[in-house]
Order: sequence, then C-alpha cells, then structure tokens
Amino acid sequence: KKIERLQPRDPVIASKLAALYATQGLAADARAQYLIVADEYTRAGKTKQTFEILHKVADLDPHNTEIRLKLAEGYLKENLGSEAAKAFLEAATRLFDTGQYEKALKAYSRALEIRPNDDVALRGLVSANVALGSADEAAELLERMLTERPSDPELLSLLARTYIDAENAASAERVIALLVAQDASKYTRFIDVARLYLSLDEVDEATRVLGSITEQLLAARAEND
Repeated sequence: KKIERLQPRDPVIASKLAALYATQGLAADARAQYLIVADEYTRAGKTKQTFEILHKVADLDPHNTEIRLKLAEGYLKENLGSEAAKAFLEAATRLFDTGQYEKALKAYSRALEIRPNDDVALRGLVSANVALGSADEAAELLERMLTERPSDPELLSLLARTYIDAENAASAERVIALLVAQDASKYTRFIDVARLYLSLDEVDEATRVLGSITEQLLAARAEND
C-alpha cells in the first residue's frame, strides 16, 4: 500500500493488492484494484487478459450473475466461444440454484448455441424446463438431438428421465427399450416406467412392463425390487 501511494495505478502493484484483498475477503477493495489492471490491459489492447481479470472480479461476488452474463457477451463479441460458453454456464447454474429458472433456461440455451454437444448445458436446460413445467419442450429438443446422436447412451438416459418427468409413459418406455438394447443392465429403468403407469391408473400397462423384467430381477437376486 505504501508503494501504491508512491506509484498510484501501477497495474503490477494493483494486481498484487487485489489478490491480497481478495484473500482477506475485502471484495470491494479487491474489485477496485482489479479494475485498474483491467483498464491497463484494455488500453494495451490485451483483450484476453482483460477478460481474465474481469472474470476474477465476477468471482468476487458469486451471486452477481449479471456481471457474469455481461462477461459472457463480451467473450462472444471477441469470438472467444469456449470462454463465453463457460461464463454462460456459470451464470445459469447460479440462476438455477436461486430458483430463477426462466433466466437460467436462457443462459443454458445460450451456452448450447455455442457448444451444441455440451452435456452439462443440456442437462441444465432439461432441469430448468422441468422446473418450469415444460418438460415436453425439453423432450422435443432431445429427440432432435437424438437424430444426430442415436447411439448416445447419456442422451437416451436423459431423454427417458425427461419423458418420465413429463408423465409420458409410452415414450419413456420406448426410449428405455432403446437404452436397454445398447446396455442390458439398464433394464431396471423399466421399474420407473411401471411406477409412472401406475400413477396414471394404467394398471394393465404397469403389469405388462413389470412382467417383462420379473425373471431378470429374480435372476439378478434383486428380490427387493
């Protein structure tokens, strides 16, 4: 701090002070010092380093999702797709955890636009849709993706769970059958389908599904199931 008084706005000193302030939990002081460093990088045309510092500023206040979303948009403008997707995902996760499902859905969607095969973003988008009561929309998206990745077990598993959340027993059964065709050990997923049929008062369908796996359950010594 004495050096700073002698050499105000020195980015090297500001960077060290910011890290020390952050360690002590003095977020406002750390933010002020990091912004000095970011300003220096901006003037020098060092865009990537500027964003790295702004990312640290965002980390000082984990609950401030707005700054993280702005950071993501900034990354996009500079064609830094990977960094933008990561920032959108971080914002989406925090929004979801605080019950802001609509905003979380938008952020997850932006991340998926950048990285269409990102499973974390995909699971987040499905969870947000389910929380909003629109599991059917998530299922439609997953079905479209399945045409491109028909043998992806993670995608099939996620789609099956989504149909169960949407209370679409027939579609859940169809997808789990595809999953079991790839991995026979997944046959116990049919129990969830049977439970769903029961909750829908479709007893004959529940009986049919359970009857198809009873011998497997007994052979696997899964007496409790």
